[in-house]
Formats: sequence, C-alpha cells, structure tokens
Amino acid sequence: MNENKNMVSNSIMNNSKTKFQDENVPVVISFYAGDEYYYRAAKMLRADCDRLGLEHSIDELTVPPDFDWSQICRLKATFYRTKLRELKRPILWIDVDSRLRYLPEALIGARFDFAAFLRGFSELDPYRLAQFARQWYPGILFINNSDNGLKFADTLAQLADSYPGAATDDFFLSIVTGK
Repeated sequence: MNENKNMVSNSIMNNSKTKFQDENVPVVISFYAGDEYYYRAAKMLRADCDRLGLEHSIDELTVPPDFDWSQICRLKATFYRTKLRELKRPILWIDVDSRLRYLPEALIGARFDFAAFLRGFSELDPYRLAQFARQWYPGILFINNSDNGLKFADTLAQLADSYPGAATDDFFLSIVTGK
C-alpha cells in the first residue's frame, strides 16, 4: 500500500476567517472519490463546516478505477497521519457523506489523544462488545496533535501500509487499540 501515500490531490483548505481559528480546535478532515454522490456530499460537508465556522480540509482522492470501497477506506489510516503532520492541529475525521450539526465542546482544547464512537453506539448500557466483530465505528474519529496522538496515527498508517491482506480502516483501529 506504500504507493497509495501520494494519491491525495486537490486539497481544499478553508483559510477564511472562522469562528474557531484556534490551534486547540480540530480541523475537520475527510476525502472523497468515485460516484457523484460523494462529490455532492463533500459540498454539503464543506457547507456544514463553513456554517459552523470550522476550518476544514476535505480532499478529492485520485484512485485507480478498479479501487473498491474497502481499498478506499484503507487509505484513511495514512490520511490521518498526513493531515496531523500537515496541519499541526487536532483532526476530526468525518465520513464525507455525514452531516455536521455542531462541534462537540469536549473536542475544543481536548487533553485526550483519541476519541471514536463504539460500533452500535446508540446504547452504552448494556453495551455488548461480543455482538460486533469490531469495536470502533470509524465514520467519526478524533486524533489530537499530541505525542501520543501522532504515535497512534503513525502506528495506524504503518500497519495499513505493511499489512499484506485486504482490510479496512476499522480493522486497523481494532488492532492498534487492542479492541
């Protein structure tokens, strides 16, 4: 997967005056490729960020025509690391076909390194890890620009780059977190 490191193109970073121009506020990141549906979704996610005054970096990917959904998802791991290093800010990954209504206040100035939703997160009590093959829902993910956050992103990217089999981002999250 090393050849995939340079597949991100056409980065669009919102540099206008925003409500949240602060190094303690995460930059919303995402990417898109493929069907027109994802291009329309990217426009909506950018509009959500602009409405909320959030900086964003939502990139169009250039991928081979035979890439499938799982291969594109696998690219997330390297993308997290790339964006953390490029932006030097906490990042909030949001799947491009999701909508953003507000930025959770807990993410502003966060002192934790990683946050994600549990798969089946509608109910924590009683949460049954055994009912899911993988614990994490990777559609929304926060990684802080901290030593441990950077190490976490590096570990994810290295695993995704070196793993010989087919796998998606949630597989790598499960390995790295031990869950």
